[in-house]
Amino acid sequence: MVKNMKTIGNLHNILTGIERQKQKTRFSDRLLPYDSQDTNVTYERIETPQSQGWKVIEISIHDPVKNGRTPKHWHRSLEFILPKINGTECIMAGKTYDIQPGEFLLINSRCVHELRNLSMNDSYLGYAVQLKYSYLCTYINDFDDIEFDCSFKEDREKIIDLLNMIVYTDQAEDTTRNIRVQYLLDQLLMILLSKHSHKRRFGCEDIRSERLLSIMTYLDEHSNEEFNAVETADHLHISYGYMAHLFKEELQMTMNDYLNTVRVNKAEELLRYSSDSIAAVSEKLGFSSLRSFIREFRKRNDLTPSQFRNEYSRK
Repeated sequence: MVKNMKTIGNLHNILTGIERQKQKTRFSDRLLPYDSQDTNVTYERIETPQSQGWKVIEISIHDPVKNGRTPKHWHRSLEFILPKINGTECIMAGKTYDIQPGEFLLINSRCVHELRNLSMNDSYLGYAVQLKYSYLCTYINDFDDIEFDCSFKEDREKIIDLLNMIVYTDQAEDTTRNIRVQYLLDQLLMILLSKHSHKRRFGCEDIRSERLLSIMTYLDEHSNEEFNAVETADHLHISYGYMAHLFKEELQMTMNDYLNTVRVNKAEELLRYSSDSIAAVSEKLGFSSLRSFIREFRKRNDLTPSQFRNEYSRK
């Protein structure tokens, strides 16, 4: 299961391996859309270099009466939910988990999930610590075929301490920051692999989820092309009716909604890290027109692409 286990702890090999694996990464995180008028969920973008093996995200969820929840989403990363102020409820794989400050929840790769605010009076504040897919594949040969325990008693305190230290160290600005975070991640991964991992089990619901994820992955990989739902269904060897029904039932959205969100997510990266013009970004990502790109981008960010780029450049 573990590849090159002797190299864990060897920081030079770790950093070199991550940089090499970065070129092989095929999947990016997926975030599903939510109503642009809903200000109940706040994501604080904590910018990290793309070569890093982790990402730390601060999440605030506000009024629970007015849809106080994150949108349903999934990603290839391994994610830890770490509440700081008030508790949160995580719904995934047909189960509901209540997580309070001082606790954590592990969310496996490819698992569609959402978070809800449990407090009727106060906002939820917490962190999501993600171990990137490229980093995990560097050390685990069959990562797509295994899963980890979502919650457990053994090693709980040690893992919470490591997660808190990762969040704290990630915010540092000294030259040893990356090395220190990497060292903490290695300890965390060693605990998970040695005691809390097992082969992924598949049942009826898992097969249904795998079909949904295969559709989402295909849309992601072909997001810059003109979308034809019937041709997509034929390519995936499923009926169009079943495919459309699966999206509406599981994700409460259409395939076009999801596809536009994938494109907007990719546009954010291009606006941050490239010098491409707004028109070039629109064309590169497959939007039918510049006007359509601006409309979809504003719907999900409450900013135009130009405003988003200007705001990021000031940080």
